[in-house]
Amino acid sequence: MKRTLSTSLSLAFVLGTASACGDPTGTNSGDPLTNEEIAEVLSVLSETFGSISAIPNFSLHGQPAAEAPVAFRTVPVNADFNESAGCPAGGNISLEGSVDGDVDDETFVGSIDVELTWDFNSCAVTTETTTITLNGDPHITFEGSFDFSETTFEVSGTEKGGFSYTAADGRAGSCAIDVTFSSSVNTATNAVNSSFSGTVCGQTATGL
Repeated sequence: MKRTLSTSLSLAFVLGTASACGDPTGTNSGDPLTNEEIAEVLSVLSETFGSISAIPNFSLHGQPAAEAPVAFRTVPVNADFNESAGCPAGGNISLEGSVDGDVDDETFVGSIDVELTWDFNSCAVTTETTTITLNGDPHITFEGSFDFSETTFEVSGTEKGGFSYTAADGRAGSCAIDVTFSSSVNTATNAVNSSFSGTVCGQTATGL
């Protein structure tokens, strides 16, 4: 039996997904964020992607999704979403996008495309030294293609856009994101090979 499915991967190395509204252009200005602060922001993006309610708790070969290999969290094809997720220290992130693809529900061989736009709304993130409040400037988009066989999972895509920020320690500025990435996961061992190019907040993506 073949069923149309889409799959999302909630891994820290996946930065995001793409906008149906076109690629926005961010700017780098003001007081810089540290690499640790940038990583904290990217972690929040990853966590909110995993919280999208359009992604139900599917099973893999009879296993609960929580026990399935990390690459396989499946959702029905043509799922659209427009919702928000709370941030760790207040505010929220608006999420809008869709997933679309075709995957065999017995072998999980197939591919999907994902589009997502994140928009910060006074989203507060606490780091080891301060609290940073994020707003859209203009927003962040990602376009990703997910391809998988019975033994491998591959994802490639781009992330573009940016955000503005103010920190409790008095810093303020804006951050541009322009990243291209690809990753491959062995679904039996969860071994990961990945590559990144581009910049995040003026830093090379490979340094984050």
